[in-house]
Amino acid sequence: MARPLKEINWDLVVKKMEAGCSASEIYNSPDISLSQDTFYDRFKAKFECGFSDYSSKYHEGGKGNIRFTQYIKALKGDTKMLTLLGEEWLGQGKIKEETPKNQHDIDKDHRIMELENQLAIERAKNGMD
Repeated sequence: MARPLKEINWDLVVKKMEAGCSASEIYNSPDISLSQDTFYDRFKAKFECGFSDYSSKYHEGGKGNIRFTQYIKALKGDTKMLTLLGEEWLGQGKIKEETPKNQHDIDKDHRIMELENQLAIERAKNGMD
């Protein structure tokens, strides 16, 4: 007589897939704790397809759930969430001042001009011109 199959909390497996967990992160977790082969076999029997096919769909759904929850919070007046979504979705983030690629050369040329000016002033004071 075969020993009974270990119970698997499939709702938990689905939630972990929604969170983007890999198969090994799921079957190695203390709350599931199965061998790789056993997990894949039982998964296929339960969902009638392989883990990778099914999990990508659920991970996209999980990201969608987070996006939807953020959106609802923003609409309910959560100003931090409103700001975050404005920055992310609408490009309303802080304007980044970009340094020109040649800024080092510009700074160097400016310093040379300053030094040349100081030298000219010193020469004029000393009657060297």
